[in-house]
Amino acid sequence: MHNDWQQHNNFINPPFRLVARVLDAVQAQRAEATLIAPMWPGQPWMERLRRLSVCPPLRLPPVTQACIPLLPHQQIEPHRNRRWTLFAWRISGEPG
Repeated sequence: MHNDWQQHNNFINPPFRLVARVLDAVQAQRAEATLIAPMWPGQPWMERLRRLSVCPPLRLPPVTQACIPLLPHQQIEPHRNRRWTLFAWRISGEPG
C-alpha cells in the first residue's frame, strides 16, 4: 500500500483480509476514503473501523446484487458467505 492517498477521494474495495492494512494506510497518510467492508464484529479491525468512521455506514444491497464476478464461475469473496452484509464506510485518518 505505497500509493499516496492523502490528496484523493479514495474508494477502496479490498479483499477482507487486507482491511487492517487499508486502515493502517489511511491513518498513516491521514487520508479519507470510502471503504467497502462487512459489518464483522469478530474481526480485530472492526472497532478501529468504527472509530475512523466519520458518519454512519451505508448498508449496500445483498452481496448477490452488489458483487458481480468478472469471470464466469468465479467465486468472489463476498459470495462465500451470502449472509454477509456489506457497508460503505466513510473513514478519515485525520486525528480526532
